[in-house]
Amino acid sequence: MTRLPAISVADLLAAESGWLSRIKLAYGAGTAGFERDLLPLVQRYARCVHFLPAAASGAFSRPGGLFQLGLQIAFFALQGTDSRIFAGQAHLSTRQALEPRWRLATFIGGLCSEWYRVADRITVRDPAGAGWPPLLSPLADWLAERQAPEFLLRWTAPRQGSRGLGLFLLPQVVPAELLQHLASGNDLVLPHLLASIGGVPVFPEHNVLDALVRRSLALCIERDDLATAGEADPGDAATHVIRELLDAMRQLARSDPAWVVNRDKSRLWWGADGAYLVWPGAAEDVRRELEAASLNGMPKSSESMAQVLVKSGAIEPSAQGTAIWSIQPPGTRSAVAAVRLNSPALLGLDGGGQAPLPTRLAPIESPPAPERPAPSSPSIPSASPPVEPPEPTAPAAGGMQLPLLQDEPEATVVPDTEPVAGGARPWSLDAPLRLNPSVRQAVVSVLNSVAMRPQVEAALLAAPAGGPLFVPLSALDGSGQAPAVVLRALRESGMLHIEPGSPPTVVRRIDGQAVPGLLLPTRFVRLGADTNANAEP
Repeated sequence: MTRLPAISVADLLAAESGWLSRIKLAYGAGTAGFERDLLPLVQRYARCVHFLPAAASGAFSRPGGLFQLGLQIAFFALQGTDSRIFAGQAHLSTRQALEPRWRLATFIGGLCSEWYRVADRITVRDPAGAGWPPLLSPLADWLAERQAPEFLLRWTAPRQGSRGLGLFLLPQVVPAELLQHLASGNDLVLPHLLASIGGVPVFPEHNVLDALVRRSLALCIERDDLATAGEADPGDAATHVIRELLDAMRQLARSDPAWVVNRDKSRLWWGADGAYLVWPGAAEDVRRELEAASLNGMPKSSESMAQVLVKSGAIEPSAQGTAIWSIQPPGTRSAVAAVRLNSPALLGLDGGGQAPLPTRLAPIESPPAPERPAPSSPSIPSASPPVEPPEPTAPAAGGMQLPLLQDEPEATVVPDTEPVAGGARPWSLDAPLRLNPSVRQAVVSVLNSVAMRPQVEAALLAAPAGGPLFVPLSALDGSGQAPAVVLRALRESGMLHIEPGSPPTVVRRIDGQAVPGLLLPTRFVRLGADTNANAEP
């Protein structure tokens, strides 16, 4: 156990006066506004976390590290609100009225984002042996009540899903009157704040507040790791790294066509013995997803990523003690390398998601069974007694064969095309099935609109080779769908190209004029075959 002194809240604040000054400048309401709105929250937070470290080792593991971590995350998250639009679907006047509350809620979300640790991984006792109940009172108040000059700290093993404990601790920092202020007149600010602290997603709005907090946390961890280089075990990944890796995998499983379960050449295979990710292909997809979110300090290589996931228990090591397994998906001639998930529920393969639960593959005998004969007329019942199927046998030594089920056709993405008058070449949209049909039809109509063709096609063809395609927002005016609705649907379907740190819309100069528009990745939009045989391919 670690022995730490009981110091005053004033001493804690004095030690972090530099960060408090930066927070006051970022808030932009002067000394009076800072002391009225933010300083009471900081004081209450200091009473709760006191002189506790944030971790047993690594970043912010020094005494007082948890207070320092909360202040720094709150500062960077508050600073990030200057370049973010909250509740983008709301009216402009509504967004302007709610902006001060969004900024205040983002500061609270950053300040309280990691203090669930006091109720999850820490046991505190006074010199007499009495234990501190973190859900009942702040640590500073408890120590003052018991007149304890010091306290004893012991670390415990972290538990899964413990972030929700932060919601029970929140009233110790945020008074009920302030929560009511954040909630009045809207149904967004407080739910997004609580979702961020509890670590749960919100639908259908994107949680900008949580994105700012998570990015700020990664930045703070990276900065502190650089400042204390060599002190932490490089294999002992921070909890936020594991959380970001799993969140990126879930996002890919929901939105990336290459991660559709049990599809030909898929990254994700779900068999009778568990779920597998083709490696290192899946690791490259995760790395790109993390880079697009501008998260700092994430593992770059597939080896380091697998090491982090093995240590966290998210993936199971093979019998040889390595992270890599050998599987043989359907249609492949040889075994491929993969990692095995500890639980299919990590990627939503448990029936708890919003999408229908996919059918997992069943093991078969080796060699594979012959193809099933063509079905006969269903009106003639068979007079033969039923034959029990053979018991599945162990896979061959060369790897596990995961057969596709014969009675369920593979889900495919059917390109949307629309005939174009005058023999012009039709544009084709390879949209995911989850895209709203009305939005899909609107985008196809825009791409193939004769009236807008000079502007649209010139903008599309002006895109750099291999780069995203630019579609002017003005082209959506006659599509029957509001540009904001189309933009939101494309973004939720993963069909919108967004540069890191940039808004979802861009501006291009066409014929000397600034034209706002959106970017579609080339894998979703292409120029179809020309109906004219003499046309250029």
